[in-house]
Amino acid sequence: MTENVYQIKKYELGKRVDIVLTKKINIYSRNHIINLIKRGRVKVNKNIIYSPATKLKELGFINVNNKDIKTTIKNTNLKLDVIFEDESIIVINKKAGVLTHASIGNMATSLVDVILEKGINLHVSKEGARAGVVHRLDKDTSGTIVFAKTELASNFLMQQFFLRKVDKIYEAIVWGKANPLMGKINIPIANFNKKKKASINKDAKSALTEYKTLQTSNNNFSLVECKIFTGRTHQIRIHMLSINCPLVGDPLYSKGRNLSSKIANKDVLAVKKFKRQALHSKQLGFIHPLTKKSMTFNAIKPDDFLALENTLFNN
Repeated sequence: MTENVYQIKKYELGKRVDIVLTKKINIYSRNHIINLIKRGRVKVNKNIIYSPATKLKELGFINVNNKDIKTTIKNTNLKLDVIFEDESIIVINKKAGVLTHASIGNMATSLVDVILEKGINLHVSKEGARAGVVHRLDKDTSGTIVFAKTELASNFLMQQFFLRKVDKIYEAIVWGKANPLMGKINIPIANFNKKKKASINKDAKSALTEYKTLQTSNNNFSLVECKIFTGRTHQIRIHMLSINCPLVGDPLYSKGRNLSSKIANKDVLAVKKFKRQALHSKQLGFIHPLTKKSMTFNAIKPDDFLALENTLFNN
């Protein structure tokens, strides 16, 4: 058994065990530490604990069993693209390739890790696993995302998302040409299956997407604006697939899409070069939890998205 032992110092008494361990084992992210605790891999004075919020009450030792758990060395040198920040919230233009938050299945460095490592305080629930998180973006989706810095902000924002009062507008580059060019897709979406794919299911949760075609490229590709009124897993990706317009680069829902000989060579090269789903959260609007004023935030599209867009639509 791989077990490390750490002495509890006097100045650490009264502090949360996950915070203490993150400082002691500084090559792992806090979410990785939380994962260990929730799996019963941490003992405080010989007693197994399961809550990351457990506070250290007496001197002694912390035992950490890290055997057979995939670890990711913490890398928080990522630059934050902050759109807005005050005492209640922080709005960020998330880079593609970065998790919103870590999970049991994926403990890679997340945006939450980066924010906390920059010394920015986020609201932490008693569970402690998803500090500040009120919604999420897929790992390979870029764009606007908001985090809560206080309990009041967290509760207020989550209520707005629950009541569908948040404006969420995306841009996507898709295969083909939608018919009609604009419309609504109201098709229920089920949770992940064994292949980590969500799916259309009449008995699943309701999902509503409004789309509008902004540009087309010889009927081969389209630039589409999508407004979602719900927040189901992979909602835009699945809904666009349902009208035969899957997202370019989507590893789950556009596999098998052929680059025919009718497509220009430059377009073929651009699509092959694009290694993620072409989806960007361009606008987020909500009521500020403290001022109660309506606020709208826009995120500049990343370079890879712009390069693909320019190649496909600016002939």
